[in-house]
Amino acid sequence: MEPILLILTLATLGELIIETLKPAIQPLIDRLKLSEDVNPYLYLSLTLGLALAFVYGADLLAVIGLSAAPTTAGIITTGLFLGRGSNFVSDVIQRVGG
Repeated sequence: MEPILLILTLATLGELIIETLKPAIQPLIDRLKLSEDVNPYLYLSLTLGLALAFVYGADLLAVIGLSAAPTTAGIITTGLFLGRGSNFVSDVIQRVGG
């Protein structure tokens, strides 16, 4: 699979998983009594994005030519992008790619 397509697919998959799980985990989040300024879904999304990037070795920095081969820093960066969701990743790729 093309690296850009892999990253877009992983971002979409991550967003789909989070949106699907929201109703199921909302009662648990309600029990945690978090302050209003804490968004638990942001942390969950970022964790899932990092996990997907490491499992699939996705490195956006290598794809756009900032490194010759996948690196841990590139995979972490990609995971953070994946955690933001498919629209965010698509926008970044379009801006960088032209």
